[in-house]
Amino acid sequence: MPFQFWFGKHPYQYLRRKLFHVLQHAVHLAGTIGTGGNEKPCYWKGNTKYELPMDSEMAEGYACSLTLKDGKAYSAGDYGETGVSTAIVWEGNTPYWQSPERWTAAHAILTEGSSLYIAGKLKKDEVWEASVADITDKTQVRIAHLHTSTGTEEGSRAYGLCASPSAFYAVGQIYNSVVDQKKGALWTISKTFDGTVTETVLATGEDVWPKAVCFLDGAAYAAGRNAARNAAVWKVTGTGTSATITETELETDGSEANAACTKDGFVFIGGRNRGKPCIWKGTDSSFTAIPLSSKDGTVNALYAFGNDIYAAGYIQESGVKKAAYWKFTSAISSASDADITVLPDADSEAYGIAVAWE
Repeated sequence: MPFQFWFGKHPYQYLRRKLFHVLQHAVHLAGTIGTGGNEKPCYWKGNTKYELPMDSEMAEGYACSLTLKDGKAYSAGDYGETGVSTAIVWEGNTPYWQSPERWTAAHAILTEGSSLYIAGKLKKDEVWEASVADITDKTQVRIAHLHTSTGTEEGSRAYGLCASPSAFYAVGQIYNSVVDQKKGALWTISKTFDGTVTETVLATGEDVWPKAVCFLDGAAYAAGRNAARNAAVWKVTGTGTSATITETELETDGSEANAACTKDGFVFIGGRNRGKPCIWKGTDSSFTAIPLSSKDGTVNALYAFGNDIYAAGYIQESGVKKAAYWKFTSAISSASDADITVLPDADSEAYGIAVAWE
């Protein structure tokens, strides 16, 4: 039988179609829908939206972060009424775990190996502080406080979480009744989860707010807002008082940094620049701004998958806020290099994203 019959047109095209079908990928998003104090947590798989249940229909809630584990999506966030929040994690669109204590929140969720971790503000030993928790066994949650407040300090909270081969890294704020003494911190946590934590102060000031962290080539990169209220990234090598910290201000006017990831030797920071969704690409102290849209909006989350990077947030269309995500490679240099998908739901925003083959 001719060679081309087996490896030529018909069988090859058939196999390619079958392979393409098998290797379709699914985009998962976590976020909110609603406005004016009536925000509800929600989860999207593709363009299908699922509102996430809470104990009270009157509660306001947020799904702040998302991860995938064993083919299932886990969203972390909080919900509450009159400003009193409770940390919660959903598996798909079903509650998985929630804190037994109020005044708690889960801002980040991470899969590491076969385990599931969250970072936020949790209670342990009658104290509410910035925490990382192992919630793999939801009946025996292990909580590690990252900070113990002293003097005029008024508590702490973690907003971002990542892992290196040897440690976990969390970033967040240490509050203070003397507002200009508020601190942004990076915490390094032992992978054994034995309670060993090292604290590195990134910056001090009323507006300092680290929100995300990633790890590349032996250094942690924390992204957020600096004392001048501008988007910034801190490169940290070492830990504690012996750490070397380099702060890079990404922009100087109307900017914010909300997300961080690494891909192909670059650090990517996601946020907003002059009201428009933007990413910054670079390493060390050299970053280039790449706008993703001419419309108003922001980037809240980044996720590297396969050859691509995904960014999630929202844009404004005809004055209506809609959840959106972008897909691009590490070679991106302008908005034309990114594909955007805008979800149809009005008054929605995405805070977390993850992608998987299906």
